[in-house]
Formats: sequence, C-alpha cells, structure tokens
Amino acid sequence: MDKTSSGKAGSKKQHSRILWEDQSRVGLIDVGSNTVRLVVFDLDGRLPQPVFNERAFCGLGDRLGTTGKLSEASQRRARETIHRFSSLAKQMKVDHLDIFATSAIRDASNGQDLIDAVYSETRRKMRVLSGSQEAQHSAMGVIAGIPDASGLVGDLGGGSLELASVCNRRIGKTCSLPLGTLRLLDMFPDSLDDAIPYIDEELAKVSWLADVKDRALYTVGGTWRSLSKYHLLTTNYPLRILHQYEIEGAEALKFATEVYKANDPAAAKVAGIARKRMESLPISSLVMQRLLRITSSDQLVVSSLGLREGILYDNAQRDLRRKDPLIEFCKDTALRQSRFPDHAVELRRWISPLFEGESGDQARLRDAICLLSDIGWTGHPEYRAEFAMEQIMQRQILGLSHADRAFIGLALFAVNGGKDKGQNAKLASGMLTKDRAILARQIGLALRLGQRISGGTKKLLGRCSLKIEDGAVVLHVPTRYDYLVGESVETRLKALGKALDLEPSVHFDD
Repeated sequence: MDKTSSGKAGSKKQHSRILWEDQSRVGLIDVGSNTVRLVVFDLDGRLPQPVFNERAFCGLGDRLGTTGKLSEASQRRARETIHRFSSLAKQMKVDHLDIFATSAIRDASNGQDLIDAVYSETRRKMRVLSGSQEAQHSAMGVIAGIPDASGLVGDLGGGSLELASVCNRRIGKTCSLPLGTLRLLDMFPDSLDDAIPYIDEELAKVSWLADVKDRALYTVGGTWRSLSKYHLLTTNYPLRILHQYEIEGAEALKFATEVYKANDPAAAKVAGIARKRMESLPISSLVMQRLLRITSSDQLVVSSLGLREGILYDNAQRDLRRKDPLIEFCKDTALRQSRFPDHAVELRRWISPLFEGESGDQARLRDAICLLSDIGWTGHPEYRAEFAMEQIMQRQILGLSHADRAFIGLALFAVNGGKDKGQNAKLASGMLTKDRAILARQIGLALRLGQRISGGTKKLLGRCSLKIEDGAVVLHVPTRYDYLVGESVETRLKALGKALDLEPSVHFDD
C-alpha cells in the first residue's frame, strides 16, 4: 500500500495535473534514495525550460538494505532540505509544487515518519511513487528527450533499478528491482563480487528482457551519467554534452568491466567526477555490466531526461507530445534570433530540387537547418560562422543525436561563410562520415546563395529557381530580372557548384 502524507493529505487525489498551456512555473522536489533535488521549470510549449536546479546528498537509502529503515541523520538532512526547497519554490512564485518520493521511502518501514514530518513543517503533501510509476515516468522522460527511442530504459538510483521497454513513443513492460547503488553497498560491504549472484538472480526474474535483447539501452540516473561522463572524458570525445552520448554496446560492456575491476575513485576524481558519485562508480558499473551481459545491447545511449521530466511530459497535452522537440527548438530560436524567421519555409522550397529523394529524417534535419539559417547575423562578422555553429553544438537541445548535431552545425557554419578547413569545421566533420559532411556543406552553401539573392524576402527568391540539369547546377532567372545576378551571387553559385561537384551556370529565361 502506497504511503501518503497522513490522513490530512488524502489518498485518492494526490497529484493534480500540470497543464502546460497555462505557461506556468512548476517546481518538482524529487526525494530520492541518494539525493533530494529541486528543479523549477517554466512551461511554454514543447520545451520546458529549467530555471533552477539544486541537489543535496541526503543518503536516505544508506542503511536501508540491512536495517529496512531510514536513519535519523538522513531523515534530518532530508527534512531540512525539503523545508528549504519548499521555501525557495514559494519565493520563486512557483504555481505548482510537486513533492514526490521513490524507493527509499517506499520501502522503509519508517518512511511514513518522514512524510508526516515534512507535512508538519511545510504543510506540503508528499506522494510516494510505486515502482511501476517510477519506471513509467523515467521511460516517459526518455521518450520526451529522444522520441525515437527503441529498446530498454534503465534508471539506476540509490535504492532501486527501474526497467522499461520502449518503442514508437510507447512504454511496454516495466519493473522495479532492489538493485540501487546504496542498497547494494550496504548489503555487500566486504566485497562487491559478493553482489554478483544477487544482481544476476534479480535480473533473471525479468523474463521480458529477452524481448529487448540486442537493442539499445537508454541509461538514466546520476551514477550512470557519471559513468558515461567518465568514458566521454577518457576517450577525449570532442563534445562535453551527455544527452544522447552514444557508446557501442561491446565498448560499453568493456568499459563498465574495467571501471568495476579497477575500483579506482582517484582516477574518476582526476576525470572531474563528483566525490559522492565517485564512491558509487564501481557498483554502478557492476550493475551496468550484468545488465549488458543479459541484454547484449548493441548500443548505450545516455538520457539527461528521466523521472522528473517524465512527470512533466506525462501531464502534457497530446498535441504537445506529438511535436518534434528539435523542430520546436528551431522555431523558437528563429523567432528570437532571426531577422526573417518566416523566410525559412521559402528557402526550404527553393533549395529542395537539389536534394530530391532524401529520407524523412534527412528532410527533418534540412528543415531544422533552414529554420536556423539566419541566427548567425548577430555575431561579429569575423566570428559569425563559429558563432552560428556554437548555437547548435553547445545548446541544450532534445531529439538530436550528436552526429545530427554536428551535421546541422556544419551546415550553419557554411551558411555563414565558414571555411571548410577551419578548426570548428574539422571538429564537426570528424563526427560525420565523409559523405554526410559534404552534404551538410552543400545544404549550407545552397542556403547562403538563396539568402544573397533574396535579402530575406519571399518575392525576390520566387523570381528565380535552382535546378540540377545536364551535369550543372543552374540558376534560372527571367531576363527582366537579370539585375539579381551580381558578382556576389556568382561567387556563391560557384562555391555551391564546387561543393556539388557540378558546373555552375546562370540561365536567363525569356
């Protein structure tokens, strides 16, 4: 039976829906087995914007594995933290504050004591998620940030491991296992090797893991993010963005095994891992290793979104859920940073004859590039190409793999006149196949030509067209509009022709 915040809190209506169309400010206090965290979001369309994020290590699950209870010290730390976070939310004028707890309070025999104490001190209700709810929300968070996720979601916390299968934006089977890092460290203090039979036995109970064999594993949770950050840093990866960081399955298994066997927190410290996370790296890598061995996952994908974002996304209206987070980001950015945000649709139509037969995903990326094609204009002319590229390479963007991020960045670099041998271009190109790097530059140079002809206006661009004919890229212009073709246009057409490996040509039509 789920715990509630005593009779005063009620048991049926514990959580009112968060309506995104209100454009409200929402606060979530996540009372976990390891940390208590407050995140405040401004809700506006498909992209909730975090405006405050703070965590405190309270260690509610420290002794739970052996005593079955929350320690008095951890309860005191949690009460004080929740009280402070509640006051902060009030001062931030949060419209809706949701306090929820996970496995530590769910499993502790004295969990209700903390719930009642929080209510007494703050007059705020705390709801306790069931294991199934926790797994569902974590999976929903992954879908919110990676809409095409297909495989297994694993959310490792201090008290439990939640698993969920996902495909086509739907959540399949779920479970919650007592395999949290703090719980295992408490249960097996002498040697982590002693935990292996227990971990394997718990995972073996999940018969449906066979259904997600050889598919991607999407990892959620601070300790697994730290493990992936460790891999990112030790391999000198060119980006420092964890969301949608991908590791080939065999490499992930190898790395998890190495970290577990090395059991070297000092090395993790050198790599910049927080001290509290360092202590959990060996056991978190062991759980990952055992899970990867069972599932034979072909790829590990990091999700920065999880339980908290899943709660928000689960409350979003269906029409908002269906929107593409990448395209919504691009539309919003264009409205704020472009001189001619409406021009993107016409530019896309104008360059489309050069890229016929592309896949749906490729068309999506081209849409994004067109929307962002004018965002570099506020940068200094000497750094405009780099500035435009950094807008995509360094921003918090959902629904975008690192390779696709590099593809868009390289195209924007070309749109803004960046030289293809520059350092920034080399960084992005190194994340792509040669053919994709060439295609990104082709799209960028086509847009650069269109921008020069049109000056951002629909009417001028509509007076000419761009086509591939008889081994040449041809700019068709009515004779009466020959004044549109000046030296600058000819220079940009020549650059596009070179990128396409086609002869540039201007044809004046009667």
